[in-house]
Amino acid sequence: MIDANVVEKGAEFKGLPETYVIFITENDILGKGLSLYTVNRTIAETNEIFDDKSHIIYVNSQITDDTTLGRLMSDFKCKNPDEMNYDVLSDITKITKEREDEKGMCKIIDDIVQRECKEVEKKAEKKARIDTAFRMIEKGKYSVEEIAEMSNLSVSEVEELIKKRSA
Repeated sequence: MIDANVVEKGAEFKGLPETYVIFITENDILGKGLSLYTVNRTIAETNEIFDDKSHIIYVNSQITDDTTLGRLMSDFKCKNPDEMNYDVLSDITKITKEREDEKGMCKIIDDIVQRECKEVEKKAEKKARIDTAFRMIEKGKYSVEEIAEMSNLSVSEVEELIKKRSA
C-alpha cells in the first residue's frame, strides 16, 4: 500500500521508491539478542535478494547500550530530559513538561513525523516526474515543452535531463 500511493498506475517496477517500515518493539520479538533486525525479501527458489527497495526494520528497545541506537532507545525510556543523550528529544520533552500537557508530546512528535513524511513524499514525487521525463526522452517523439508539461517539470529541468542523458 505504501508503493500504491507513490507510484502512478502502470509505472515500471524499477520506478518504485525505496521504502523503510520501522517497528520499535518493546521486546526482542525475534529472540536473537540483537538491537536491530533488517528484513529484506528474497526469492525462495534461488535465494536471491528481491530488490523491490522495500525494507522492514525491527528495533529491539530493550538494548540500551552505548551505541547510537542504544542511546536513542534509552532516551525513549528516560523520563528526565536532563539525563537524555540527544538534545532534540531532551528539548521536546522539556517543552512538553513545561506545558504540562500530556497530549503535547504526541502532538510534537506527530508534527515532526508529518513534516518528515511530507519531505519524503515530495522527493518520491519528484523522482517519479523525472522518471516519466526520462521515459519520454527515450521515446524521442516529444518536444522539450511537451515533456515539461506532461511530467510537471520546468523546461530548464527537462533540458538538464537531456544533457545528463547524452553525457
